[in-house]
Amino acid sequence: MGPHKTSPSVWWEENAEIWSRNKREEDTMYQLDFIWIHYKGKEYRINPIFIQIVVES
Repeated sequence: MGPHKTSPSVWWEENAEIWSRNKREEDTMYQLDFIWIHYKGKEYRINPIFIQIVVES
């Protein structure tokens, strides 16, 4: 996850970096915060509120 392509748990422990613009424009989804996810050779971007990390015990 993120620009360093770390595992979700490492990403979380290392400050959970997200992309966020300072300039805000109204009525566009292009200004929303997001996180890059690299999975099986493809890149995705999603809003960080949808990230859920589950630890098995």
